[in-house]
Amino acid sequence: MRVRIRRQGSWFVFAMLGVAMMGAAAAYGGETLALRARYRPADANTPVAFSQLQWQPAQTALIVCDMWDKHWCKSATVRVAELAPHIDAFCKAARKMGVTIVHAPSDCMKPYADSPARLRMTRLAPDANVPKGMGQWLGALPGEPAQPIDASDGGCPDEPKCRTYGAWTRQIETISIDQDKDFISDRGEEVWRLFESRGIRNVMLVGVHANMCVLGRPFGLRQWARLGKNVVLVRDLTDTMYNPSRPPHVSHFRGTDLLVNHIERYVCPTITSDQLLGNGRPFLFQADPRRDLLIVSAEDEYETSRTLPEFAERCLGDAFRIHYAIGQPARRTDIPGIEQLSYADVAMLAVRRRPLPPGQMAVVRKYIAAGKPLVALRTASHAFGPRTGEKEEGLEQWSDFDSQVLGVHYGGHYGKTRPNGPATLVWVEPEMKDHPVVAGIPAGKLTVRSWLYKCSPISPGTEVLMSGAVADQSELQPVTVARTTSASGRVVYTSLGHPGDFKLDWFNRMLAQAVDWACRKPVPPNNSVATVP
Repeated sequence: MRVRIRRQGSWFVFAMLGVAMMGAAAAYGGETLALRARYRPADANTPVAFSQLQWQPAQTALIVCDMWDKHWCKSATVRVAELAPHIDAFCKAARKMGVTIVHAPSDCMKPYADSPARLRMTRLAPDANVPKGMGQWLGALPGEPAQPIDASDGGCPDEPKCRTYGAWTRQIETISIDQDKDFISDRGEEVWRLFESRGIRNVMLVGVHANMCVLGRPFGLRQWARLGKNVVLVRDLTDTMYNPSRPPHVSHFRGTDLLVNHIERYVCPTITSDQLLGNGRPFLFQADPRRDLLIVSAEDEYETSRTLPEFAERCLGDAFRIHYAIGQPARRTDIPGIEQLSYADVAMLAVRRRPLPPGQMAVVRKYIAAGKPLVALRTASHAFGPRTGEKEEGLEQWSDFDSQVLGVHYGGHYGKTRPNGPATLVWVEPEMKDHPVVAGIPAGKLTVRSWLYKCSPISPGTEVLMSGAVADQSELQPVTVARTTSASGRVVYTSLGHPGDFKLDWFNRMLAQAVDWACRKPVPPNNSVATVP
């Protein structure tokens, strides 16, 4: 099925598979390139979404953008050198599958004038149907707002500032050029002719810099999005020119994340290199100190596929690289992306009654057995059990996940409360007010939108940090608990997580502190997180 998705003035055009992939984030066999692409729809209720692409390698090209041998900015030169071997490996994997490789080191054609890869491009027959504007830098697409990072100073973070000049002479030699198969060009018209001659419908881009050349070159992302090609950015094989002293005053690597998010919302989807390389995780720069956080959402009742990404991007992006595994209502026995637990440093879990294929459940069990941190919300207390009366053949359950891992025993709930009934009241247990997870939360009874879950009794070794009750009843229930598993993994579970709870600053603060505590990161005094917009 071929789908066109309107994105505020620009078009995403890509093939979607009707069946979500199981196991690896992407796999390929025979002559099919299967990729899990991430994008950010215009629909405010879906901040991040995925599609399964199935491309024919013969109809696919990979463009290597401006991976020069030297940049005028010393920091950029260092990052390009670190990135280049991984781009080379990606090119080799794509080439082996039959993907056309185009090396595009702008302003550096002279050293390649007599090379077979360059001559192969210049000898293409002229095409009278070259679209207007193929030779021009392309600015923002219709409806595309200003970029989220300010590179008006050139983006160089070095002190003293590096002198701007044309430092490059050729593509960095770490990236090999197959003179028998590849093409070399820095001209949009030439690349268009190549694509027309080969029937290229699908385009992948790698290289630098995402906020400049990768977007704007005549062969860049905006151009192919404008022309209706199926285009994706390989988001872990790119970089930005961004100086953290400029707005929004985040780290260089968080700035790149924000720019990628911008591309996913206004220009085109993105993929990761491990989907071709099969090496288990995306590339990351050694200087990026952040840990990997995986958001796992697979429930149809509380909108956590919206609220958790919004929370994580607002409150955790400076300290964590954020990844997503989002289950779909139509496929209750599959959570695409769950395999990212294999490299995640911490997970946030909001899953409801999802027995899984043995391979996916094995990834979950291995993560817990490794003693890795977990912060679980609301329906995670019955995450992997079947619905009443259902029996799923060939799937694995984990019915006692609540007592074994979270430290509670789920026994249903008291029914929906507000606006049609009495409120749910919660409070920090006085003796726990200094615990890092709940430090700074207002004292006294707090009203929440979540109807109260029955979570008693708690498992041995579990601490109750917050309790709650329905306003017109005296029975108390644990609401937020913390524990350390037998594998030494720290776990926080809260039965809160209604969309209305995410509108409470103290709830967002508690979640952020829960992630820090679970990761054994110090929770700073007077900790604050971004307030709810």
